[in-house]
Amino acid sequence: MSTAVVTKGGFRNNRWVQLVIAILMMMSIACLQYAWELHAAPLQEKMGVDLSGIQYAFTVYVIFQTLIQPGGGFVVDKVGPKLTIIAGLAVGLGWAMMGNVNSLPMLYLWYAVAGSGAGLVYGCCVGMANKWFPDKRGLAAGLIAAGYGAGALPFIPAITVMIENAGITSTMTRFGILFAVVIVIGGLLLKFPDHLTQANKAKDKNEKKVIRPEDFTPGEMLRTPHFWVLYAIFTFVNLGGLLITANSVPYGRAIGIPVAMITLAASLKTASNGLSRVGWGWFSDKVGRYAAMGISFGLNAVCLILYPYVGSTPVGFVIMTTLVIFTWGAAYSIFPPATGDLFGSAYTTSNYGFVYSAKGIASVFGGGLGAAIAASVGWNVSFFIAAATSLVAAVLGWFVLPRMGKPRNKRMLEGTVEEKQVSV
Repeated sequence: MSTAVVTKGGFRNNRWVQLVIAILMMMSIACLQYAWELHAAPLQEKMGVDLSGIQYAFTVYVIFQTLIQPGGGFVVDKVGPKLTIIAGLAVGLGWAMMGNVNSLPMLYLWYAVAGSGAGLVYGCCVGMANKWFPDKRGLAAGLIAAGYGAGALPFIPAITVMIENAGITSTMTRFGILFAVVIVIGGLLLKFPDHLTQANKAKDKNEKKVIRPEDFTPGEMLRTPHFWVLYAIFTFVNLGGLLITANSVPYGRAIGIPVAMITLAASLKTASNGLSRVGWGWFSDKVGRYAAMGISFGLNAVCLILYPYVGSTPVGFVIMTTLVIFTWGAAYSIFPPATGDLFGSAYTTSNYGFVYSAKGIASVFGGGLGAAIAASVGWNVSFFIAAATSLVAAVLGWFVLPRMGKPRNKRMLEGTVEEKQVSV
């Protein structure tokens, strides 16, 4: 049974303080994804390009934000969360430069830089939940993920007004500086629990680091079928969520939804994204990860099927956009603790980084490809594809994964505890 982490006293050794720091850092990268649609149209107008070209920038961001996490998570597990200081500088520089470019290749380049920094921040902060809260993994992961999911909400009014009054270049530059400052300060304060800190495990060069049997290294995890099923589920459920995240505003405009209702939907979508991560995280602690996957992803499939029908009216558009994001956001509070439950907590940052990289694959559809399909054969087809994949995710999560049992590695089979030499 998991127990609460016990550490020595001090401001930075309080796990709730660490949770707040992680949430604030997540809020500072939230606008890169969840306020993107506010910047897409001004950037499109500035560059004179079509919608799919701009939306492929979103795909580039998500790919770099996710694919950096496996390697970045491994480094964070080894050297600690100070790596987020460099990540914060990348986020700020990338976001600021995006407002100063005049071509799609340069936009893709700087969005990739910002996405790489955001990926390191995200992976480190989510890993903090498993490390500091082994007894409340679902709730802690949900709160930290909510910082990302709803973190753009307080910025949306200011961004909207500033773009209108000061222009896209000035707005992105100022917010890029703000995001960098917050992340760098957070990186200076963030720390892992003492029992997982390498310096405390190895006070001299002869001391050894104990790896528990239930702790899987990334290599061991990748050799299990459980990982690949988990990876497939995460990929499938992200198609619809990312499609709505990147394209709900263009879709609303295409079907004639009033601007005021589109703006309301954008705000409620962001709020529901944050609330869903807290609520579903708590729910998964109560009913189990697999049941929570089946219920939330099944509801997501239903919402996506109904989206082009119920969402064709202004009120329906607001309601269905909110519900799609609420049921999709569950993934980001369920999968971090599910990864910890299956593969242990010692390598949780790097292990979840591999799982999270599935979002990059899904972003190809959620960004430019989904918009291109809609332009060719209609939005309904894009929504139906997303609904079908969410339904598959629900079936895999509720009925297939739990029947596979717990994964086992060599140490578990032999009943041994491995010791690794640690240098200081």
